[in-house]
Amino acid sequence: DPIRILNSTISNNTATGGSSIGGLFVSNVDSITLAYTEISGNSGSSTGGMNTYQSQIIYMSNCLVVDNTGGIFGGVSFLDTRNRISQILNCTIANNSYTYTGSGQRASQLIVERESSVSVINSIISTDQSPGITLGNNSTDGPAVLTVNYSLIRDGQDSINIYTGSLNWGSGNIDVDPRFVDTDNDDYHLADWSPCIGTGLDTSIVSSTDIEGSLRPNPAGSNPDMGAYENALDAPIEHIVITLDTLLV
Repeated sequence: DPIRILNSTISNNTATGGSSIGGLFVSNVDSITLAYTEISGNSGSSTGGMNTYQSQIIYMSNCLVVDNTGGIFGGVSFLDTRNRISQILNCTIANNSYTYTGSGQRASQLIVERESSVSVINSIISTDQSPGITLGNNSTDGPAVLTVNYSLIRDGQDSINIYTGSLNWGSGNIDVDPRFVDTDNDDYHLADWSPCIGTGLDTSIVSSTDIEGSLRPNPAGSNPDMGAYENALDAPIEHIVITLDTLLV
């Protein structure tokens, strides 16, 4: 039967030993919908935030996956979704990390492998730890497919490791700093000068509210923002910072 997880918080859990997952583990289900949900501050020996295995359809909308730590995968893992297309829509996946220091497969934000196909739309995937995204693996399992449209992927395609599979880099993607309000204090709202404001795809699949229930798009008639939080502006304002004799715009 389908599983629905709505308006939930999965945070500050720890799992040790073996291939443990700190936050959420989904295995052998036909479909799961995860919406208006935060997964944060979890840690696991394998994956920190969320792991799906041999599940056919995974739909994530208006979710925040941040500050999770895994041994090899920090944020979200899609493993063997049996060639069905899963979707990440208006989600923020950021500042997750892995602790593995050897060579081989790892990813701080997102891993897609073993015949999995994932579409990312209107979302933010951002990290300082490379690789942020890993596609496929070194085994004989079938190839993985990742399609990205109207999303911010920090450092763009340079942040993606491709082993086996294909990357479909679509339209409207950007690769810069998302400009969150204050990540040091866990505030992943968009600053008023964020490049993610008004740059999402206006489509019928976008929900009418963000993770907090605020109107999306806001203001009405504008394009939606990228990520889980909708800013009240229709476009970013100019932001000027003067540091000693340096002008930053």
